[in-house]
Amino acid sequence: MYNQSNVKTTILIVLVALLVTAVAAQSYYLFKMHGEMQKITGTQSNPESKHLPEPTLPQATADPWIDHDWLNAPFDPDAWNPFDEMQQMQDRMNSIFNSAFGRFGKSSRFGSLYHEPAFSPKMDMREEEDRYVIRMDVPGIDETKLVIQVQDQTVRVQGKREELVEESDKGGRMVRRERKLGQFDRSMSLPGPVNQEKLTTSYESGILTIILPKKDQS
Repeated sequence: MYNQSNVKTTILIVLVALLVTAVAAQSYYLFKMHGEMQKITGTQSNPESKHLPEPTLPQATADPWIDHDWLNAPFDPDAWNPFDEMQQMQDRMNSIFNSAFGRFGKSSRFGSLYHEPAFSPKMDMREEEDRYVIRMDVPGIDETKLVIQVQDQTVRVQGKREELVEESDKGGRMVRRERKLGQFDRSMSLPGPVNQEKLTTSYESGILTIILPKKDQS
């Protein structure tokens, strides 16, 4: 009983630490974006400010959980897309948590606690003249178990995958047989309204394609 209590306490501490780290990374990024917007606004309102030297900011301590290349990328207010920004943040958050939980699954001590781990397939959207095209990389998924929902301007895709892993010794005798289950639940915001009744999907070579015609605004 004492060991089980220690295991539960350790898991709780790790989960809280992951959540705090993710929130800190997001706060750091929002703080950086706010600073960039202030610099742009100040330059436009006071042309002479461009001749003033910019203050030197202290270097942040490197954090292995933070993608510094992404955080320090130049900010272009004209090309900035808030929907892409939100999707990138969600992908990175999913990557952080999936990486951490993946370590639990590989652990001989904690692996048994995660019989059905979640995974986060890559989800991309391309806007065309009269439609939005969404593609997801979901190999090994049973197409009949995919659930696709559209509510307002949000697309939600849910699904499960099942993988059978078998290991044999040199004599051909099976030494291990394991059935791995995985599930996902992804959502994406659309820039504009769509015609839900004309939604079409296709699944080929592990790629799910969702086509959403734009709603006629005239």
